[in-house]
Order: sequence, then C-alpha cells, then structure tokens
Amino acid sequence: MNSAFIQFFIHILDTGYRAGIAVVVIAAARIILNALHVPKKYICLLWLLPFLRLALPVFPQSAFSLLPAQTSPASIKMTEISPPDLQIISKSAPGSSGPRADHILPLSPAASSPDPLQSLLPILSVLWAVGICFFLLYGTASAVCLQKKLCMSIQKQENIYLADGIPAAFVLGILKPRIYLPSNISSEFSEFVICHEKMHIKRKDHIIKIILFVLTSIYWFHPLIWAAYYFVNKDIEFACDEAVIRSKSEAYRQSYAMALLSLSAHAGRTAIMPPAFSKGSPKKRIQHIIAYKKPLLIIAAAGVAAVALLSVGLLTNPVENDVQKADTKTARIDPVSSLDSPNADHTSKNSSGGTAEKTAWLEVKTPVISLSEITGADGVQLYYVDKNNIIFGGCFGLFVYSKTSQSIIRALDLKPIGCSYTQGDNACEVNVSKDGSAVYLHPMHSDEMYVYSTADNTLRKELYDLTGTALYRGIAQDRRSGFYKESGKKVYCMLSERYTIGSISWSENDSIYRRFFVPEGYENAVYFEPEDLHDLVKIEMFIDGKMCSVNAPAALSYLEKNCALADKASAAACPFYDPMYLTRADGTIGIIYPATDTCNIIRTASGFYKYKGTSQDFWALFGNWLELL
Repeated sequence: MNSAFIQFFIHILDTGYRAGIAVVVIAAARIILNALHVPKKYICLLWLLPFLRLALPVFPQSAFSLLPAQTSPASIKMTEISPPDLQIISKSAPGSSGPRADHILPLSPAASSPDPLQSLLPILSVLWAVGICFFLLYGTASAVCLQKKLCMSIQKQENIYLADGIPAAFVLGILKPRIYLPSNISSEFSEFVICHEKMHIKRKDHIIKIILFVLTSIYWFHPLIWAAYYFVNKDIEFACDEAVIRSKSEAYRQSYAMALLSLSAHAGRTAIMPPAFSKGSPKKRIQHIIAYKKPLLIIAAAGVAAVALLSVGLLTNPVENDVQKADTKTARIDPVSSLDSPNADHTSKNSSGGTAEKTAWLEVKTPVISLSEITGADGVQLYYVDKNNIIFGGCFGLFVYSKTSQSIIRALDLKPIGCSYTQGDNACEVNVSKDGSAVYLHPMHSDEMYVYSTADNTLRKELYDLTGTALYRGIAQDRRSGFYKESGKKVYCMLSERYTIGSISWSENDSIYRRFFVPEGYENAVYFEPEDLHDLVKIEMFIDGKMCSVNAPAALSYLEKNCALADKASAAACPFYDPMYLTRADGTIGIIYPATDTCNIIRTASGFYKYKGTSQDFWALFGNWLELL
C-alpha cells in the first residue's frame, strides 16, 4: 500500500486526537456558559473550534495553547521499533521470500515480527477510507431522496416553496438556498417558521452544516467528533431561535413557542443535513424561548471573552521546548572535549570552581530491524552527507553508510536512550558535527543529550549545550535531501523510500537509487549492461519486505531480446528507484533499473537505454509488481 496514504492516515489520527481534546474543553465550557445564560451564538462559535482543528493544515504556536505538545499516543506507538530484547531479523536465501537487514547488523535466527499496530495500519487505513465513502454516500443519498420529494413543490414566494410529504420546514441549497414548508402548514404558524428559516440562511447555517457533516464523515471513527456534531446542531437551533425572538415581545415569544410545539408534534425524521424548524430538542427549545431574556452586556462580554480565549487556547499549538535552558545548568560541558577512556567517568569544573555533572559513558547497542517494517510517521530522514558517508535514520535507528564500501558501517539503537520518537514532546532533535564525526541526540523534554561518535563508535551522555559547536547545515527542510561541496560545486544527495525500511534508497546526481539494506545473497550483485542480458534464469525485485520472483520464459525472453538490444538514449527524467535483480545460468546476479512510469527505458551504470515496446508491455510480464511499487 502507498506509504503516503498510510502516513496521511496517521496524520488523521493525530489531528483527531487534538480535536478530541478541544471537544472536551468546549463541552466543559458549554456547561459553564449555559449556566451563565450566555447567548447561544457564542457557544456555536466555540463548537466550530474543534472542526477548524480538523480542517486547517497548520496552526501557529502559542504559550497559551491548551493542547498537549505530544501527538496521539497511538500514533507515537506506531512509530516505535520493537523492543531491543527482541531479535527481529529474518534471514532469507537467494530467491526466497524473507526480509533481512544488511549483513553488518547483528543477525539472529529468530523470526521477524513488526509491531502489531504497525502491521494493522494498512487494514485500518482501508477501513477508514471505506467508512468515509459510506457516510458521504449516505449523506448524498439522503439529499437526493429529499430532492426527489420536492420536485412537485409549489413556489409561494421568491425562495419559499410548499411541498407535500415533508414532515417539517427546512432550508435546502447552497448558492441559492430555498425554504421548504409542509403544504399543510397552518397560516398562523408559517410566519414564525419562515422567520426562523430565513435566519438560518442569514447565518449561513445551511452551508456550515454541510461542511461539518463532511468533516465528521472523514473522522467517522472518532466518538467525540460525533458528539461535537450532535451538540453543534442543537445549539445552532437554539441560537437561531434567540436571533429571531431577541427584540420581540413576550406575546410573540409565546406564539413562536406554540408554533414550535405544534410542528414538532408532527415532525418526523428529515435528511441528515438541512436545518429544520422543529429539530434540535423541541422541548428544551420551548422552555428556553419562554424563559428568554435579553442578556446583560456583561454576559455578552463573557461570551466574547470565552470565544477569544478558547480560540487562542485551542487553535494554537504549544511552543516547542527551548533547547537552550542555561538557567538550569551548573556548567557547560564541551561535547567534543577530549576524553581519556570510554570506561571512565569525567567531570568538569564550573565557573565557581565546583564540580558539574559527570559525563556518563553508555553501551552502544546496535538496532535489529526487519526490512518489512514501515518507516514510521515521518519516514526516513537525512542527517548528514559528504563524499564518503551518509548519516540517516528515523524511529527505527541511526545509521552511518559508507559510499565507498556501499554498506552500513555504524548503527545505533535509539530506543534505549529515548530517541526513537520523531514527533511530539518526546521527539529527539538530531544534529551532526560539521565533519560528520559526532551525532548529537537531544530528547526535547530533557536538559541532557547523547553524543554518538561515528569515528570510534562510542556513546556518552552530557548536559545539552551546542554553543560554539560547528554543525552540518546542508539538509533541506524536508530532511530527505542534502548537499556537500566538492571542487567548489554542490553535490546533492537524495533519499527515497516506499513504505518499508527495506526500500530506503539514496541517489547522487545520476538518477540511480541504491538500497541501503541489501537482501541476503545479493550483496555481491554487479551492474549489468544491456549486453550482459543473456542466459537469464530468474528476474527478481525486493518489494515491501519480500523478494518477488519471475522465471516465466516470456519475461526472460523479453529482456534478452528487447532490453539486450536497447538503444542508447539521452538522459531521462524518469523514476529509477527500484533495482531489478537478474540471475544468469552461470550464477551471476546483476542489477538494472527499469523506469516505473511510462518511459520504456532501463538505467544501467553507463547510462540510459530505450528498449523496444512500451512500458505497459514490460510491466505486464511481472503481474502486480508495478502496482506494489
């Protein structure tokens, strides 16, 4: 399944988590404001806040935010790797269907077992999408059925119609809303009903309700969002009543209440979206109308204040923790100071001659991973690149890759030191020294940091302070690309992934994406050129943590005839993310890169080659490989 879709689903969970907190806050505020008899229009405005959290993509930061800095507990758990005492590498022989980590990582005979929540993510995301379709289709079908009942309606005034078979008056339409009245409505009540429905149109309630229903359908799995949708619909009716009777006499209010009582006695169920006169707890509305008094100025001011304060509190995110907390430190420890022995404790002197906290040396634990694991909510991130090495990682660990040997030369398990989180208050800030010799890992909630030396594979814990430390600053904002200078020119390195750890790849200016983690048995694969495509016995690709294999004569023949005789082509802006492994009869395993779009081109180490036929013909030979990619 597409990793972007999975990550979007995780984003939905996180957004729903914070919106749910907003619903609880608004529900508590509603009780207090109702007790103070604050006008309902202010309570309606408050109910819009959690829906704005659902609808808007970004929010400013504020010290007055009422929301937690941490994201959804479920989502955080989904970004974790398995506990360090579980060995989750599974080995596979060439051509078999098991994932493995690169050979430099510690191996274990135990089978791989991704986190249960992570393995359920694809299923849950599909169920979520199905639920959205159901509710949106239900709402659309309700509106269509209602529209059919209105096809024989009779126009009474400019935008007022009489219709048979409808249980209550309501507003329908968006750009040109119409008021529909039951054809048997009493003339003595129609005035009140029309005033009420016109107020809905004036307040744009008919549009707001549609938007709220769509947002609720997207978050259909969230009970608190349904609760907010229920209460906002009730309060919309209360607010509309208040707007109609605000300046009316007591006699008018009594007649209005009588009209509501009479019509609600005969009202049935209407479509899910249109605002209707007799909806929204008629009994309580009648009591509210009878007891209504124009609010005092101080009460109205309280409503305005509540909307302003809660808007700031619920529509802003907490300010990120300040990584420099000098007032809590007793001394600065130089993170790159020279130390005698990895087994010794070292102390430093503060400015007054006292002793500061000790530098603690820790055991370096190597992550044990499964290549079929997903990469987490934020995926893979690039931390450093130069002409020799790449430092990258994510919630699954920290890795140093040698471009010379094309293998992982260093690896650090982040979970034992609390740095496996990529989001929220527990997130870990990662910086790398300018020369790539040290990685600084700072849990955002802590005043301490971990310094991992890539040169000698040591780990120590110190007070957090990077003052005066020269850091690498060549990473792009998306943390998927970076650059270094060689001969005065910038050389860009880009990372790519397809959902799983085993798909993480890198490329530098030549459009070939090389995998960081090579399946077992394929470490010595060479790059094939078109003339090397002969005597083929097997074609394979490592997709979603397993090796997919084809040895059908038609596929083997196609590559030997079409791709072997491919013509040299100019540079192509096509995606060449995924290596294809070709095994010959003599046991040699080679690699080519087929374009995964409409280009009928293969990429080799020497350049681009255009084969005969179309890309559709090419990928048809391999079943659903392209779909999985």
